Amino acid sequence: MKDKLYFVGGVKGVGKTSLINELRRNHKIGYINTGDLVRNYRRMKKEDKQITNSVDLFIFNNLIFLKDSIVDTHFAGRTENGDYVKGLDDYFLNALSLKKNIELVLVTASVDDIYERRAKDVLRRERILDKSDIEREIHATNYFIMNYAKIINKKPYFILNNDFNQAYNELEKIIINPQ
Repeated sequence: MKDKLYFVGGVKGVGKTSLINELRRNHKIGYINTGDLVRNYRRMKKEDKQITNSVDLFIFNNLIFLKDSIVDTHFAGRTENGDYVKGLDDYFLNALSLKKNIELVLVTASVDDIYERRAKDVLRRERILDKSDIEREIHATNYFIMNYAKIINKKPYFILNNDFNQAYNELEKIIINPQ
């Protein structure tokens, strides 16, 4: 049987990492954050100009050895010019799905809730965008998770995070106590 990877994603400020951290406090489960991987890749590439692998290959090489873990991710990333791109290339997602049983979980919330959460997050003020930008980010994320689902031939789970405890219980049901 293949090891499971739970890709838990959503826009910045939706509460996915808070939900994941609470789950990890209560249950023993592996974890990796793709944002950390991207930052590590960029740091390594700066220090060693010989690195020619793509960031997608770097992420793939870190995910392929995980066993039954949560992948804290964004299904869409914002480029410097404001466009959105898919988080992981189709080729690497497909290759990973041949070795791992991947489940997709999208954590959602209203634009107003996300805006308020971002405004309260003093550590990450740079991600406060106007509500129309948040709507674009949500749209891109929804588009790309459906693209992921098509590639791995699985329906994603959707969790509405307008009540933390309820959202936590849904995430726990998906990851820890699947039916």
